[in-house]
Amino acid sequence: MILSAHIITGAAVGVNFSNPWLVVLLIVICHHLTDLLPHWDYGIKEIPLRKSFLKISADILIGFILVAGTLMIFNEWEIPRNFSALFSGLNLNIMLGIFFSLLPDGLLFLSWIFPKKPLTFYAKYHSFLHTSLKLNYKQGILPLLIYITAIVLLIWFFQTEVNFLKIFL
Repeated sequence: MILSAHIITGAAVGVNFSNPWLVVLLIVICHHLTDLLPHWDYGIKEIPLRKSFLKISADILIGFILVAGTLMIFNEWEIPRNFSALFSGLNLNIMLGIFFSLLPDGLLFLSWIFPKKPLTFYAKYHSFLHTSLKLNYKQGILPLLIYITAIVLLIWFFQTEVNFLKIFL
């Protein structure tokens, strides 16, 4: 799954749960569950590190733009007036959700750069939990857009209709 999909999932978990420990646990589980879905990945292992870094950076930026736009639409975050105010409106759980949504793939990326024992063990574990059905771009972009749209709609639903998750958790 591309990083922007994980980022929006992390934000959705962070918005809807008030317990930070639960946010961390749920988003790590969600990360691996979404990787079980057949999906398209841009190949970064096969290209030079500089190009990989550019693709990853662009993907993360798109993810943050999606999160910021979604949160602004649903009144969870106001447009920052300056750089120092950029993250002041985001609550801790949203930031934890985003960080821990990226951590599994971040560790995987580090295992490619530094193929040492703990990281290579994690890479095998991550690969085991990952779908074996790889989609190409044409096959994978529509399911990805449907997934991101579903997450945005879930944020909207839980923020506007029945915000029972914050009541119970």
